[in-house]
Formats: sequence, C-alpha cells, structure tokens
Amino acid sequence: MFVAAPVVAEFNNSRFNLDNICLSDKAGLIARNHNGYTNSYYILATRNTLSAISNKFTAADDVSLLSGILTIDEDCVCRNLTVELPATLSIKKGKTLTVLGTVREEGK
Repeated sequence: MFVAAPVVAEFNNSRFNLDNICLSDKAGLIARNHNGYTNSYYILATRNTLSAISNKFTAADDVSLLSGILTIDEDCVCRNLTVELPATLSIKKGKTLTVLGTVREEGK
C-alpha cells in the first residue's frame, strides 16, 4: 500500500479564483500576494500545521484562513487575521500567535 505524505502547494504572486479550489484530505494551499494584493496571505487547509508551511506569513501579512483546520505549532506573528467559518484555527499549548491588528471571525 502506498501512502502519500501531506502536500501543501505554496504560491507567491498567484492569480486564480480561490473559490474554485477543492482540496483532498491532508492537502493545503497557500497563496501569498494573491491577485495583486500585497501582503495578502490566504490559507486553505484540510488538516495542516504551520510547521508544514515553507513560506510562512510575517508580521506584515494579512492572513485569511479560508477552510479546514490549521494548527499553530510554532510561535508566529501577523498583521491582521480573518478566520472564515467553518475553518478552525488551533494553537498548540505553549505556542503563541500574535496579531498586531484585528482578528475577525466571519461566516460565508
């Protein structure tokens, strides 16, 4: 039996419609500076951890978790954070997510 490792596709300066993305189990998609929006950072995750992401968000980024579950398993900082329902953000014990600006939880 072949078991594939979780895959996270990471894009910088990408241009596509995020609403048309469908992810399989344990897959993820990161879109930084998406559709011409500087410091935008979109996360679509089924079940992923921050440590699985190579191109992590920074204190300058406006982060949007659009779907799935993202676990913060290392300390991190962002400018603003939006969590679209029903996405879930989980922070492991002893780790810190610092949001310098606004935190929003939004339903679709």
